[in-house]
Amino acid sequence: MHSESVMKTNTRVKLQEAKYFLEQMRSKPADRNSFQCNLNAFLSAARSITFVMQTEFSEVLDFTEWYVQKQFELKNSKKMILLNDKRVLTIHKKSVKPRAHVKLSINEHIGLTDSVKVVIRRANGTTETTESKPTPKKKPAVSDTVTQWKWYYDDYPQEDIITLSEEQLATLETLVTDCEMLFNNKLSQATSG
Repeated sequence: MHSESVMKTNTRVKLQEAKYFLEQMRSKPADRNSFQCNLNAFLSAARSITFVMQTEFSEVLDFTEWYVQKQFELKNSKKMILLNDKRVLTIHKKSVKPRAHVKLSINEHIGLTDSVKVVIRRANGTTETTESKPTPKKKPAVSDTVTQWKWYYDDYPQEDIITLSEEQLATLETLVTDCEMLFNNKLSQATSG
């Protein structure tokens, strides 16, 4: 976990911004407008993490060589390419418009009444029917409704957007943590000297 004694970088602040918008998407999945606005903000913040990192650490010894390798890894990840493509779309062309899948489950729990109906058929062909009056159950009918919202990109239906965004953010958080562990001391020296 990230130590508080380590200087909080601008890169980490940008990571926290992306986390905030991801949490907003999680908290209001049924509000289409809110989800879409937070998704667009998440895409912008998440993609900006590496831009801020490059700017912040550009003067630090050995950072550029390290980052070239990391950049190569990011460019070979389909999920990170998708993050970049969606960010370009939302920043330069139009808002990303995800498609919702809504699963609605309704469970009814009803109280039944007890009654007995007795039919006696005699050998002579006559019947006699006796029925007791229903006895109501004391518990009222209860209904549970569960609605589950999941959002998808039309061009990437394999994974819902929340799960995908969590994975993308985990990749970026690992990158930020590695960068800070390797270069924070050098950054402190570069900025204080």
